[in-house]
Order: sequence, then structure tokens, then C-alpha cells
Amino acid sequence: MIQILAVTSENKRVLERDLDNFETHKYKWWWIDFNKPTEEEIDKLKSVLNFHPLAIEDCIQGQQRSKMDYYDDFSLVITHTVGELKYNQHEIGFFLGEHFIVTFHLTDLAEVNLVWNNLIKQEKMDNWDEFRVFYEIFDKVVDNFFPIIYHLEEEINVVEENPHHLGMDILLDQLFDLRHELLKLRHTINPIMMILWFRKKGWF
Repeated sequence: MIQILAVTSENKRVLERDLDNFETHKYKWWWIDFNKPTEEEIDKLKSVLNFHPLAIEDCIQGQQRSKMDYYDDFSLVITHTVGELKYNQHEIGFFLGEHFIVTFHLTDLAEVNLVWNNLIKQEKMDNWDEFRVFYEIFDKVVDNFFPIIYHLEEEINVVEENPHHLGMDILLDQLFDLRHELLKLRHTINPIMMILWFRKKGWF
């Protein structure tokens, strides 16, 4: 599914439906969301939006870690959301350029839906632009790490206190499992921290 939200120079919100006939020059800025797109819809990243084939390939093939790449007229940011307490990752790609943002995800993501639904309810669009959309989605992504971190803290406390008087071999197994989960979380969070640092520096 492709959703299009555009804002006019008068800060009026417009919801478009037809990407093939979407006249980008008419708007102050715009956001296109590719939510669980079909093969035909994915093709529009190149045929209609003219994004670089390598950037499109990165979104389709998936990445092991979050990343950021620069192209002539846009930046590509790829990061991951996580399911609560499950550590299952879902990738989201951002094509971010002057006056536009395109989000791409093969899974329906609550983080994107929350921002989209909030945006279409706004009476005034004066304080919104493509970077605000990026920030709001990223903020939701980061927020979802906290329940996992709190859960891991509780699990570590249980191992330390050992209320059930488990044997050392069982405690070691639990510690190794926790260490594995912590490493997975670290490999996800560290690249995100670098992306946010680059954004703070105004590098994209």
C-alpha cells in the first residue's frame, strides 16, 4: 500500500492517492509511505521517484545493521524497530531529501502508523516538515527499546539474587542467554546512535 500526504505553501494538508500522477512541484513538502508494498509498487521507487538502484536494493534486500548513505539529492537511512520483549527486528528505510520524505517497510509498523495518524489529525501544519516526520518516527522507534532494556534489567537482577537457589550451571546458562540478547540489542542501538549524532550535526 502507498500513502501520500502533501502540504501546500499555505500549509494545507492534502491526501493524494495516485503516485503516478502525483505532481511534487505543487507542494511545500510531502511524505510518501510504502507500507507492505507489492512488487508493482516497489517498482515505483525507480520508475516514478527516480531513486538510485543501490538505495532501492538496500531497502528490498535488508541490512544486518542500521546505516546511512548519501546520494546526490537524498540521504538513505535504514534502521530497525524491535518487538516488545521478543527482540524481533523489522527494517524501515527513509529516503530523506529537500522537501520530501519517503518511508519504506515490508512490515506494517506501529511507529509509522502512529505518526501518520497523528499527522492527518493535525489542524495546523506550520510546525511540520519532512525532518519533523523523520524525528517523530525515530522517536517512536527508540521508545520501544526501553521495555526491552527494563526487562533485561529485571532478568539480570533475578539471576543475581537467585531467589530459587538455582545451581551455578543453570545460572551460567541464564547469564549466557542474557549476554546474547544484550549483544543483539547493542548491535542494533549503536548504529542508531551514530545516525542521530550525524543528524544533530546537521549532516543530512
